[in-house]
Amino acid sequence: MPRSPAIILDHVDIAYAKGLQFFSSKKTWVIQDVTLEIEHGETLGILGKNGAGKSTLLKLLAGMILPDKGCITFNVDRVSLLALQVGFLEHLNGRENVVLSAMFMGLSKKEILSKMDRVVNFSGIAEYIDKPVSTYSAGMKARLGFSVAFHVDADVILVDEVIAVGDAEFKKAARLAMREKISAGKAAVIVSHDFALLREWCDRLVWLDKGRIIQAGEPDEVILAYQKSLRV
Repeated sequence: MPRSPAIILDHVDIAYAKGLQFFSSKKTWVIQDVTLEIEHGETLGILGKNGAGKSTLLKLLAGMILPDKGCITFNVDRVSLLALQVGFLEHLNGRENVVLSAMFMGLSKKEILSKMDRVVNFSGIAEYIDKPVSTYSAGMKARLGFSVAFHVDADVILVDEVIAVGDAEFKKAARLAMREKISAGKAAVIVSHDFALLREWCDRLVWLDKGRIIQAGEPDEVILAYQKSLRV
């Protein structure tokens, strides 16, 4: 019997209230009629301009938000989201944020504490781990966040531009770590503006614009169509 896709989106819409009033009847639809299947072992890339709905789509795939219309089905146990905008709690130190972040991704406190040394060592910021995250640079947060997501050992890994942040050493370590997960058959969804990375890593690309899927298919074909749209 064929294996069900890891995640299935069926005609999904997501809306945010427009303006400052939470219960306002005016809504902005940031994801519109998206139908998508993510297969086990697949690396899917998401391409689009800023404000296209890419980060919102990742939050949906991570289970952080629910669709206003349509449905999403998870056929996996754990999904981890690595994104700079999904930040740590600034007043807590790095170690405390590791525990909270990993528990949010589905690990027990006992599990993450058993992995703490590995998480800290991989991040490369051991000397700062007991300092408040408010003192961290964006690159340090990216290192620690990536290390947590990597050690959670999720079935689906969602990456939102984090590999583009930080120094050359971090980028190299992050790419090697992602390749390890991908080669182990984990599903991955990567948001990036780096065409070379998307071509190298992804089995398939989705071009998102104003919350709608414009095109999905082979990376070279989707990138070419997207680049043409930018020149119009």
